Amino acid sequence: MSGESEQKAYQTESITVTFEARRCLHAAECVHGLPEVFDPTKRPWIQPDKTTAER
Repeated sequence: MSGESEQKAYQTESITVTFEARRCLHAAECVHGLPEVFDPTKRPWIQPDKTTAER
């Protein structure tokens, strides 16, 4: 259960994307909105370097 509150950070030079399972209840929105960044079939599943920080 302790893993549920753990926050993970994925960063590039221009942006840091954080994920906390208990807070991110609608992760599907991210997967559909930026599938090149959020791909649950890959590890790590969040790859912020796949697009620009502005996007």
